[in-house]
Amino acid sequence: MRVEHTVSTLRICIDGMQTDEKDMKGRICGIAVKNETAFSGVSELLVLVDRLLDTIGKPQPSRKSRSFRKEEESQVTSYCHQPELYHDQEEIQKEKGKVVTRDVTFISRLRSSWQGIVKDEEGRTLGTFESDLEFLHILYDCGVTA
Repeated sequence: MRVEHTVSTLRICIDGMQTDEKDMKGRICGIAVKNETAFSGVSELLVLVDRLLDTIGKPQPSRKSRSFRKEEESQVTSYCHQPELYHDQEEIQKEKGKVVTRDVTFISRLRSSWQGIVKDEEGRTLGTFESDLEFLHILYDCGVTA
């Protein structure tokens, strides 16, 4: 069984663990993500996911982000019923992390946090989360540190 990639599904490819900080590094891609984007560390992962979801416009955030970035860099797309697709599912499914690969479907963004489902690359549900901290807990407990 494979994961059905929706516009709000991001594939997180974990390529390594930074042993000095016990932190992960990798890349994120998705059918509605124009360019695969690398991250180095959990804090960068959290900021990057939020920015990607803002750019996609789905799910819509329940709050407006404030930023010190230049105006054109901080563009937030309002809710978008049909975001632009840059890749097909087959392209995304070919992307794999060196350590582990997770498909995360973001269902909502309430209370300045995320809610969704984490699956492995075979489509098995590893857990659901109601906050970004629960999301990280599932990432670490289901393969990253195992």
